[in-house]
Amino acid sequence: MPAMRKLTIEIPEDLALFVDAQVAAGHYASADEVLAEGLAGLAEDDAELEAWIEKEVIPVYDRVMANPSELLTHEEVFGGIEARLKARRGS
Repeated sequence: MPAMRKLTIEIPEDLALFVDAQVAAGHYASADEVLAEGLAGLAEDDAELEAWIEKEVIPVYDRVMANPSELLTHEEVFGGIEARLKARRGS
């Protein structure tokens, strides 16, 4: 079991009621478990976001910065979208 540290926190009433409801429904043994799982999920989401930025966003950014002349203008982007919409509508 990881080392535990006691914290005193304040949360909005609606979240406190949610925590209480989760414990009352038997989904968790205590409010500590509810909050720990919620924070673990937040940490996991944050790690996934950081990985996505590293893997997907930064390489694209670097490629764009190396060749900015390859970027489309907003007129080209929106013109392409408009053309696709017209083609779908049959106009």
